[in-house]
Amino acid sequence: MSELDRRVAIEVMGWELPEYIDDETWDDGPACAIDGLPYRHNEDHSDMEPFSPSTDIADAWRVVERMRELGIGCKVDLYPSKPRPGGKDRLWISDSEAMFVDPESGICYGRHIDKSAPEAICEAALQAVAALREEG
Repeated sequence: MSELDRRVAIEVMGWELPEYIDDETWDDGPACAIDGLPYRHNEDHSDMEPFSPSTDIADAWRVVERMRELGIGCKVDLYPSKPRPGGKDRLWISDSEAMFVDPESGICYGRHIDKSAPEAICEAALQAVAALREEG
């Protein structure tokens, strides 16, 4: 897990991450931190699992769903690694692009291109929530 995962948990998901000590002291919120890294409840709330949206597509999709709750749509494009037009030896720089767009106005709030779709989603979501905060 990374600092990126922690930022997404706090800034996008809106989770507070109290440090987990034991089952007796944790308030059973949606997430907590273990050694400073984000964890969330599994689907049936019987255990905690690492929250790793920058590497786990299921967690990245939770980020997409959270953005949808905020009224922002997501578009993800996956590009094959192939030569660029006109340049036989040059490959596409990145494989995945994520954009968070207001479906009514068409305003793009966040866009990121990266080697992996989960990381592109995380970076674009962070841009989008920052833009939404600025907008007020």
